[in-house]
Amino acid sequence: MVKKVWFAVIGLCIMVSFCGCKGYRETENGYIVTALGFDKGKKDEFSISVEVVSAGGGETTNSPSSEILVGGGKSPGNAVFTLNDELSKTLIFDHCAVVILGEELTKGQTEEIFKYLDVLKELNLGVFLTTTKNSKELLTKSKSVSVARGFDIAGNIKESATEAGINYHNKFYEINKAYKNGELYSMPNLEVDNKKIVISGESVVKKEKNIAKLSSEESLVYSVLRNGNSGGRIYLAEDYAEIDRINSNVSKDGKTTFEFYYNKHSKGFSNTFKKEAVAFLKKYGKTLDLNMEIEEIKEREGV
Repeated sequence: MVKKVWFAVIGLCIMVSFCGCKGYRETENGYIVTALGFDKGKKDEFSISVEVVSAGGGETTNSPSSEILVGGGKSPGNAVFTLNDELSKTLIFDHCAVVILGEELTKGQTEEIFKYLDVLKELNLGVFLTTTKNSKELLTKSKSVSVARGFDIAGNIKESATEAGINYHNKFYEINKAYKNGELYSMPNLEVDNKKIVISGESVVKKEKNIAKLSSEESLVYSVLRNGNSGGRIYLAEDYAEIDRINSNVSKDGKTTFEFYYNKHSKGFSNTFKKEAVAFLKKYGKTLDLNMEIEEIKEREGV
């Protein structure tokens, strides 16, 4: 339901833009960028894949549609400029919902992309950053469920937070701050399943190096351990819980107690979570700077 509402809002925004809310330039002379993908090109150059929506149709269509444009260059800015120069309309980034980073990008290339995004004035600082094996393949081998693939991805990320309690903290301003401070940051992993783009897990990054690649269930546990206040409908192994909120308290001896405020839950959920969390900490605790020991999971009634 949340996803449907989100798609409806996005669709309305696009319609308003097409009707001239931001001026004639967008409707007649501009491509609205909804997703921007970066991959490693030949000889350490950049390959870009850009999903665009145009009210007057795309390069190959005569009706409102989304399409994928590809290009390349020696730098992120050069790649975008070169592609833009070849088009009949201007690329407009105001509505870009997601930036997708290919896994083969080098550390130096990732640094260049961050610097470019930081100075791209049209880009919303709340744009989501994600990762995938290859952004071009992700975008070209999938189909949009709503108006565009970029909005599908943004909807999935928002739904993960509101429905499943997984908060990735992957908006550009959040990641850029962590990046500049040399801190950990994470991005959801994307893949294509039956022509739909889905979130398959999460990549945790430090100093532009992937230090952990988490499954969906591990991503959920990481979100709770890291944030301590996630809630939503959660599936873990064969157990289910509908959680109002989660609180955490650390004792003087450094042991952590979690309080799960349940609306509904299966009988074994608390034990299952503790088991999964202990295993997660054993595997990733040191790598992800999670220096904690879980003492107890307390069950509470949600408000």
